Amino acid sequence: MIESEAFERSLGMTLRSGAADVESPEQLWRELMVTAECRGPRVSGRALAEAINDNPFADQFAISIGLTLGRILNTPDDVEARRVLADTGELITHLRPALVSGLLRAEPDTRRRAFFFERVVERLPLNAAYRLVSALGSIVGRPLSAQLRKQLHSQSLRLEQMPPDLRPEAEETLRATLSALIHALHGGEASEGMSRPRHGGRAAPEAERIVQLAIEVDAGGETVWAALADMVSSESVRAVVDLVKQAPPETAVTAAIMKRVASPEELARLIDREPIDEEAIDAFLHGLGVAAARVLLEALVESRSRAARRLLLERLARFGPQIQPLVEGRLRDGRWFVQRNMISLLRAASCRPDPALASRFLHNSDERIRREAVLWCLQSAETRERAIVEGLKDGSADVLRPALQAARSGLPQSAVPVLSKRVLESDFPPAFRVLALSLLGRSGNTLALEALLHFATSGRTFLGRPKLAAKSPEMLAAVTALARTWRADRRAGGILEQALRSRDAQVVAAAKTGSVEIS
Repeated sequence: MIESEAFERSLGMTLRSGAADVESPEQLWRELMVTAECRGPRVSGRALAEAINDNPFADQFAISIGLTLGRILNTPDDVEARRVLADTGELITHLRPALVSGLLRAEPDTRRRAFFFERVVERLPLNAAYRLVSALGSIVGRPLSAQLRKQLHSQSLRLEQMPPDLRPEAEETLRATLSALIHALHGGEASEGMSRPRHGGRAAPEAERIVQLAIEVDAGGETVWAALADMVSSESVRAVVDLVKQAPPETAVTAAIMKRVASPEELARLIDREPIDEEAIDAFLHGLGVAAARVLLEALVESRSRAARRLLLERLARFGPQIQPLVEGRLRDGRWFVQRNMISLLRAASCRPDPALASRFLHNSDERIRREAVLWCLQSAETRERAIVEGLKDGSADVLRPALQAARSGLPQSAVPVLSKRVLESDFPPAFRVLALSLLGRSGNTLALEALLHFATSGRTFLGRPKLAAKSPEMLAAVTALARTWRADRRAGGILEQALRSRDAQVVAAAKTGSVEIS
């Protein structure tokens, strides 16, 4: 009850406490009839609603009805009051939706309206209370979702089907739920007396229901945070996460809830569960922010599940370059798979390679680590050339491949002598030779000429001149490169002349224009 008499006098939907000011419920009902221009003998709530609905000027006195309704809700509990409250419930149930919303606008003040709704939940029939709460949601811009409306309707139907002796307790629970919903709709802006739902001697709804309702209407408040604390203290964090997972993404209240609930310890326990719950982990990441990175890194290092590692790598990469110091610290772990995963993570998080650190891993004894180091260094202009050169030197096809692919967009001049020598070596993968020769041809560097002539020729003629090699993918690639860049060279010119006299149209085309496409 509000202690300030001045405050009570300013209350639109008056909540009077003094005995001298008590009004007769029947008098107030008659006042409602007069306000609604319903003359004649006393009518029922449904009849009054029909009269109001048919009145073309009803919108003009909707606020007056709301004010009188507030006074009816404040009358002492007796037989007469219960009869009038039952009629009032019928009235609200049968009024047009626009009029229901209109009578609620009688009190725009959030705190005073919250007290009014406490009386609504305590004293009106449930169907009328629910209708007013639903209208409140629309007025405050938080309309009840279809799922929540269905849930409340289902609870109401179950209540009606219960044996009479079980109904009181079930009704108390439903009224408590409505009260918690009212507080959530007000966003915790009610007065201090509303910091927790009050229902006379009734118990407030369970903490989970309060949190669920807050999520439904995207509104926090003292009641919600108190209920949330109860759930955390009772180790029901998992239930909180399940509620958040069902909510629309990125709402303000779910973000606030997870900031209060999420902890590194709980995240670690969540990651350990099988099967791994991606939605729950994402909810924790929103709550913990970068503080979650240490937990995810620890799990990534120790996880034996490929699916889990893939998920953890992807989530860690979302943090971006800010996690680089943490990840580089893990590179001190001597296990090859840890180092590989950490370098892969640095690449995925777009971290800038440190040249000294990159050099260390580009020369690692394990080819799996070297491959990741090449891929990482290729991402940065500062280390790209070094990565191509070291990759082309590598004896592993898995390391060589990404270096060659990167060189397609530009072979550094420092890499030309490396590739010219490497393509002639016996352990150079045959599948890569055509691409390598094409890259050398496009380089324009004379250091590439010897390698191209090697694949374009095969022995010498009787007169001692270089002889055109038999047709092969490598030979065509070499002839094409010579035609594009070295047509004026004496040795290249001799080979091209022989190619032009070939009876093979593809060889002739390569020598004429360098038009053979190299894939």
